[in-house]
Amino acid sequence: MTGDPRSKFASWLEHMPDALDTWRRQLPPPVASSLDYSLDSLSRLETWLLETFPTPASAAPDSEIDRIDGCARYLGEVYRRLYGGRWDIYLDDPRNVLYGIPHMTGFVRGGPPIIPLDLVHNAVH
Repeated sequence: MTGDPRSKFASWLEHMPDALDTWRRQLPPPVASSLDYSLDSLSRLETWLLETFPTPASAAPDSEIDRIDGCARYLGEVYRRLYGGRWDIYLDDPRNVLYGIPHMTGFVRGGPPIIPLDLVHNAVH
């Protein structure tokens, strides 16, 4: 994908429903059917993650990017739907830890940003 980072992020957001549908179709049916955007569904997602990626190295190959991205998208959407957060991206300072990484912010109760991709990687680790 070419273009400036804000356009890439806008495209990433625009394709969220399609990306999640594609990702869900690649999951085993019992897992896919349990993902209802509830907090309980995150436990099932974590179980699948740990079964699928038993080591951090198993989640690292480029061939796994779409599955890891799908997990992060789903996790972020659970937070967004349940707690009123929104997707955001920080592009002002490349030295900032959030630079270029889609994250969740704007929750009703405030608090720091949540980086779904980091949470997925941490679960695997």
